[in-house]
Amino acid sequence: MHRWDFFKRREAPSARGKMRLATRTSQSGNINIDGTNASSLSTMFLPSQDGFFDVIEPGVRDLVKFFAIDLDLITYTSCEGHFYRDRGCGDERHVGLLPRNDTEQSSIWSGLVKITTAWNTRCVNTPMIAGVMEGAVRDDLALLPTLDLYLCRRPDLTWDSYFAMIDAATDELLGILKSTWPREPIDK
Repeated sequence: MHRWDFFKRREAPSARGKMRLATRTSQSGNINIDGTNASSLSTMFLPSQDGFFDVIEPGVRDLVKFFAIDLDLITYTSCEGHFYRDRGCGDERHVGLLPRNDTEQSSIWSGLVKITTAWNTRCVNTPMIAGVMEGAVRDDLALLPTLDLYLCRRPDLTWDSYFAMIDAATDELLGILKSTWPREPIDK
């Protein structure tokens, strides 16, 4: 969290150098430390690093850009979604946000609720619903709250339907985000 803001004012190490070597891409397109579709561990990259978007999966780059660059919110995870045909399951598209403080957490929560409500009202006939997941990440002894925006597959629809429409749905979601996100300043 502190590195995110620290390197906005200072030169950050390149994400194309040694740090980039700490990530691998799986056959399914997952970018993480192990280069597998089973790992959830990854290196934290910062938007101030050249090569930042090289280590963001293509399907979520525009969402990450909106949150990290346009809104200056900390994105701690993202996934473009992956279909594992051999197992008949998949990962859903999402972007995770790490609030800096209680005020920012409240503002993010409010914004995500507006977005998911708008999506779920306007996009009733799509194979996905928008949802917010509350979670936490551990930093040494501290447990930090997180909020993740998901495009969830409806249980009665196939993964093929989900992935056939996910890019168009993401474009629609981004439009809703840009027109609906609260414009009041966040006290950082």
